[in-house]
Amino acid sequence: MPNSDAAIPAAPARSSARDRLVNLGWSALVATPVFIATQLRPDTSGLGTHRQLGLPPCAFYFFTGFPCPFCGMTTSWTWAAHGQLMKSFITQPMGFVFFVSAILLSATLAILAVIGFPALRPERVLPRVPRQVWWIAISAVAVAWVYKSLVVRGILVVG
Repeated sequence: MPNSDAAIPAAPARSSARDRLVNLGWSALVATPVFIATQLRPDTSGLGTHRQLGLPPCAFYFFTGFPCPFCGMTTSWTWAAHGQLMKSFITQPMGFVFFVSAILLSATLAILAVIGFPALRPERVLPRVPRQVWWIAISAVAVAWVYKSLVVRGILVVG
């Protein structure tokens, strides 16, 4: 005799208070660098703002004379956090993209917490991201790195 319970669809997953707190926690975690950027002064050279956090100079830049792929990110975030969006983009295009992404992700997670969406599980979400998206992101970082290198070396003059 077939199991009659198998034909009954499962009820949609309900969010618990723990799920809401987890999503709020993720939202706060993603928003933290945005808040930190509001407390810094952007370095007008386009590099070095991270030194205000007590971090050392970029070793890659020190040894090669070329910026690393992430040189200028803190400065870019700081310009964006102070409302200087064009300066942010010119300083480090991917820094601007990451800044905007962080704000959107933080806001989305906060909304999901309020409406009671089940807790974000990165181990479930990240494997679903298509491989092409990862390659596009890596390529965009590489292009921004070349751009930053050309600017730092004085080959490309902007702004």
